[in-house]
Amino acid sequence: MKNNVLGLLFFSIVLLSACGDPVGEDLDHYINEELASIIDLEEGVIMEYESVVGSNYTNDKDLYIHLEEVVLPMYLDFIEQLEAINPETSEIRELHEIYISAVNTQYNAMVKLLGAIDYQDHGMVSQSNQMLSEGRAKIREFHNEMDGLIEEYNVEFDIEMNDFE
Repeated sequence: MKNNVLGLLFFSIVLLSACGDPVGEDLDHYINEELASIIDLEEGVIMEYESVVGSNYTNDKDLYIHLEEVVLPMYLDFIEQLEAINPETSEIRELHEIYISAVNTQYNAMVKLLGAIDYQDHGMVSQSNQMLSEGRAKIREFHNEMDGLIEEYNVEFDIEMNDFE
């Protein structure tokens, strides 16, 4: 009987160590499978957005058309795919919600920019820029939180996530 108890205890320890940490496993799955499968779409959105703003800005009409016909539909597709991700652990769900909030803030900023162009309202342009700044701050928060979890759970990953700027 003593051997059976020791055997059961040994088996339980081996089984538990083989299972790993649920948060670490969820983080690994979240980064290396879920985010990895959609990160190219986000990078495409960023490239398309940057192709019509800042030093690439030509005029309001081109900006408006490109935002409406290219950038926003791509970003909406990315958001839908991002929101379809459902992490298993509360720690990774909380992290994920930061990211969702960030990209929704940025999407809404771009929609506001369309309205600003429609109404030729410089105040709305300022509001849009402020919302983009808030979105970038939330993305930095997401990255900082994710980096902390990566270090805590010793997760390795192959993707590179860029801040939306």
